[in-house]
Amino acid sequence: MRTSRSHSRPGRAWLFLPILALAVTACDSSSDPLAPDDNDHADGERVELLTRGPASVLLAVWIDGEGWQDADGNAITELPNPIDREGENGLQPLRAGGANASLTVRFFGRDGEVIEMGTVSRDPETRSRECTAYNARYRPTDTSTPVLAWPNIQHPDEVDTGPFQFARRATGQLVGIFHCDHIHFYPEQAGSVPVQFRLWHVDHSDMDTDPITVVVEEGELVALRRPSARMTLRPGDDVDTFTGPLGQLVFLRDESGEVREISLRQARVHDLRFHRTEP
Repeated sequence: MRTSRSHSRPGRAWLFLPILALAVTACDSSSDPLAPDDNDHADGERVELLTRGPASVLLAVWIDGEGWQDADGNAITELPNPIDREGENGLQPLRAGGANASLTVRFFGRDGEVIEMGTVSRDPETRSRECTAYNARYRPTDTSTPVLAWPNIQHPDEVDTGPFQFARRATGQLVGIFHCDHIHFYPEQAGSVPVQFRLWHVDHSDMDTDPITVVVEEGELVALRRPSARMTLRPGDDVDTFTGPLGQLVFLRDESGEVREISLRQARVHDLRFHRTEP
């Protein structure tokens, strides 16, 4: 009996070894872009911010140990004008209550390699995105700032499992601010706030940049009429009413807070409606 037990132990050891080896191999060879491997952290050396409009301009560069620079290598502490829109003369500043800025954020590792990130899938109803294990985010140093649409929240229709990719504007409109490989700044009030860009890894940040200040100027609404007329509109009695050379313009919103119509009112025109159409 003793001899039998003695000879059986090596057999058990040989049975366990292949199982252990398979388990180790399975962890190391995962190709799932969403796999939350906490042992695999990225160490960023460089971050680039690029506009996502027709110009596609390199706006700013952060280098570890050196800080923020413009495209020419000059040290900066303030984000240059970030709005890149077709038909505009150069890059435009953020203006309170106005258009958002959309920026591609590229992270580079210590050896100069691009840290891959992007959208895996998108919910057709909520527009929430499932990102790769690494994605781009930012965080204001003042988390109660009124300057940008903040804080980041989940979509109200999927609060149990949804990612924190949205913010609510002062108008009540729900907007997406984190889109995996790019971000959006929605300007709310005139002022400035420092923000840090973050290399987000599943549920935490692997690295944060030094802060760079985002400036929002006083709001200005301009009406354009072909071929080249440009008319500045002055704020009226409430947030959606403006006056200018054409008369009084009133923006009409739907239940979600989106502007859907404009009402033009003049001396002989009581309520001429212009309906918003999708491009």
